[in-house]
Amino acid sequence: MNYEALAQCPLFAGIAADRLERAVAALSPRQAEYEREQTILLQGEAPRGLGILLSGSALIVKEDYWGTRTVVAALAPGDLFAEAFCCAGVAEMPVGVVAAEKSRALFGDPAALLSGGVPGCEGRQLLDNLMRILARKNLLLLQRLAVISRRTLRGKLLTYLSYCAQDAEARSFRIPLDRQGLADYLAADRSALSAELSKMRKEGLIAFRKNSFELKKRFEIAAE
Repeated sequence: MNYEALAQCPLFAGIAADRLERAVAALSPRQAEYEREQTILLQGEAPRGLGILLSGSALIVKEDYWGTRTVVAALAPGDLFAEAFCCAGVAEMPVGVVAAEKSRALFGDPAALLSGGVPGCEGRQLLDNLMRILARKNLLLLQRLAVISRRTLRGKLLTYLSYCAQDAEARSFRIPLDRQGLADYLAADRSALSAELSKMRKEGLIAFRKNSFELKKRFEIAAE
């Protein structure tokens, strides 16, 4: 078990290193490795526990009836997934999780945590951390709603990049999505996305190279 990686996970924030192993063991952890594009959790299957991405990167995706994929969120090491569905006791996952590169994930049983089965102050700390994580994800979902509610692709892009810059507290930043992932996140065609990015660069709004972006000047996102 890689406890150094787990120590960086927000779920275990505030738990002393000498008590981390006991806190993790109470969740009955199970680890697995995944190759790029391999499914970690399949949409429609029962949740397999509270997930923690230990290494690599992954995407939370939603597929419609025709198989069109929309990226809901990107996952980095330390991020949780499926925790809300486990806590809610849903029978089927409404989204899936796919590895964006070779990754390792851990699954834990949240029942012990929710029932008070994690001993001592660690149990209370884990519950506090879980509540903060769920609240944070609610805020991120509101941000996503603000992005995809824009009627034009440019409006979606500018809103998304604005949030990324605010999170980074800088005009230059990296996004966690490649071009296809960004297109899926914005519910847009990839070629249309590339064309719009090129227009915005020619107009001096942004500069970019692969996943690195820079906001070149102030802009206003017109009401749509």
